[in-house]
Amino acid sequence: MAFRLVALDMDGTLLTPEGDIPAEFPELAHELIGKGVKIVPASGRQLATLRGQFEGITDSFIAENGAVVAVGGRIIATHTIPVEYTQRLLAAVEDMDDPNFGLVLCHPSTAYVTRSDEEFLAECSKYYRSLELAPELSRYATDDVIKIAVYDFDSAEDNTTPLMSEILPELTVVTSGQHWTDIMTPGVHKGIAIADLCDALALKKDQVIAFGDYLNDYELLAAAGTSYGMENGHPEVKEIATHIAPSNADNGVITVLRKLMKDGEL
Repeated sequence: MAFRLVALDMDGTLLTPEGDIPAEFPELAHELIGKGVKIVPASGRQLATLRGQFEGITDSFIAENGAVVAVGGRIIATHTIPVEYTQRLLAAVEDMDDPNFGLVLCHPSTAYVTRSDEEFLAECSKYYRSLELAPELSRYATDDVIKIAVYDFDSAEDNTTPLMSEILPELTVVTSGQHWTDIMTPGVHKGIAIADLCDALALKKDQVIAFGDYLNDYELLAAAGTSYGMENGHPEVKEIATHIAPSNADNGVITVLRKLMKDGEL
């Protein structure tokens, strides 16, 4: 069975080590789309950021680590966080008054922050094109929150992720990068977004291929019929993958996709 959907993590997977879309990718993506294959970047980034990065290439996305899913320019699924959990986290963070991390409160179209220091905003701007400074995040602790992101100036995996899991054991808390922890409503991850896409597009799991490198890609790879962990990826992600792709520094995604096309699987 030929693959009809290709889901691609961004940092450490599709993007170069410098954070750029490989020069060969747009042409390859258009070739695959011409064959009827959906190309779906799957990221912790917000939808506005992904649309800007992939303008003219694709219009289907898994954003906010699965909390927002868009196909053909239209949002087909959102998964929001109950208000009481957002309020609990904001109260806990206020009590801690810890300068080592900053919060990003994410709505489907805009993200809100209170920290205004240059280093923090520079990191946020990489992932949140639509970003607003807010005097109080509590104003935006509504039923529109689809994700809470926490930037840790040290190690998210060692520090912030365990702390946020302790504060909000009911929610999905995942390390999405060296410095980022993402918090979603229970059961939300990139894997559930694959299920949303399969339902919307009438696809079977076996028609999905996914690429990823980090812990927030674990469920993405598990949800796909065929999965590739990147050579440069986290050991747990490489363990669950059905195959290993060359590193992002070696254009591993493009190498694998071209081989699959040559073999008639795409």
